[in-house]
Amino acid sequence: MSGPKLHLVVNHFPVLLVLAGSVAVVAALALRRLVAWRIGTLALAAAALLFYPVQRTGAAAADEVATRWYSVNETIAAHGAAADRALWVVLLAGAVAGLGWWRTRREATWEARALPGWLQGAVAVTAIAATAATWYAAWLGGTITHDNPYLARPTMPPVDSVPVKLPPGALAR
Repeated sequence: MSGPKLHLVVNHFPVLLVLAGSVAVVAALALRRLVAWRIGTLALAAAALLFYPVQRTGAAAADEVATRWYSVNETIAAHGAAADRALWVVLLAGAVAGLGWWRTRREATWEARALPGWLQGAVAVTAIAATAATWYAAWLGGTITHDNPYLARPTMPPVDSVPVKLPPGALAR
């Protein structure tokens, strides 16, 4: 499997885990549900563990894509820099979320208060920051091909402006 294809296969799951974990953590804080908190914190911790392979496959993909005729190296470099920042933000969010999970591992209800307010806030802020950093890097990754000027197709003219001679009776079928 080529480097770019492997990177595309590997990178989607951790990105979605970051989003799902962030949504679950915010929902847990709003609804005061321990189950949502545990799901969110575990998802963020798992995303942090899975993010490094995404980074490694991305580096290999960048080397391969940079040699292709359509590559815009500035776009690849911007995506790589954003992915580097996202890696560190996700690692921080995963570590803080892991601490948040660990503090509640023996509690049966939210009201047990094993979770101090500063930790709730730290998990929420780092989760939202990880989501923003991850999705920005993902958006820049999409611009490597989707917004590539060398791969852009010319737009089709409106149908009304194209003179077409149809044989008699062609529209009557």
